[in-house]
Order: sequence, then structure tokens, then C-alpha cells
Amino acid sequence: MRKEQHHDDFLGYRIFRTQCVVTQVLAKEFAPYGITPIQWNALVFLDRYGSLSQRQLATYLHREPATVTRSIDKMETMGLVVREPDESDRRVNVIAMTEKARDLLAEVQPPAERAALTVRGDLSAKEEELLIGLLDRVYESCVSAE
Repeated sequence: MRKEQHHDDFLGYRIFRTQCVVTQVLAKEFAPYGITPIQWNALVFLDRYGSLSQRQLATYLHREPATVTRSIDKMETMGLVVREPDESDRRVNVIAMTEKARDLLAEVQPPAERAALTVRGDLSAKEEELLIGLLDRVYESCVSAE
């Protein structure tokens, strides 16, 4: 039988707490470039998959569509993305990266790598691989419970 868990010992809280500080590490690295971690992630997905609908982008980012819309609005104002009508469904807008965004992604690669090193800390490659595997299992468990 398990002993009673306190809030600080709850796995979900530990993951949440870690996610918060990882976001802070990324925010600090990206601040000089005028982008947030969520905007960086959006650009990474757009770079990887090409133009995406706002709904698809929200799914990749694990965010509510309204939250993603605000980020897209800001990135559009910054000249990083454009909204275009979907060729197959004119009711849907797709989000496309601009050349400015591609240049910015290349420019923020070194800060992203610094952040990754900070997050990894003194974990060995084997420990990092194990942690990634465990986090993937927790993720899949939560997704399958929905």
C-alpha cells in the first residue's frame, strides 16, 4: 500500500514545476530576440511541417486555439507569419512562415542549444534517454486516459 502523497510529492506537480522553470530558461534565452517559448515552438513546428491550420498548430503546441490565436496575432504583427486561405477549404486559414521567421529561427538556434544544455544539467546521455522515455510513458498514459 502506498503512503499518503503530499502535494509536493505528486508526480504531476513535479512535472508542472519542472515545465515552469524550463519555460523560464527558454524565455530568458529568447527575450533578446523578442519571442516567447510558445512562439519559438510554433515556428519550429511550422518549419518542420510547413503551413498549418490554426487548429493543427494548437494541437502540436498542446494549447487552446484561442491562446494560439493570440500568439499568431503577435507573430503576424512581427512579420514572422502570414495567414493565408486554405486552398482546399476557404473557411480555414493556414499559418505560413516568412523568410524573416526562417532567419530568426537560425539566429535563435545557439540560445536554444544553451537552454537545452541548462535543462539537461549534469544528466548523462543514458539518464537523459531514460528520462525522455519515462516522460513519454507518462504522456501516453495521460493521453489514453482522456
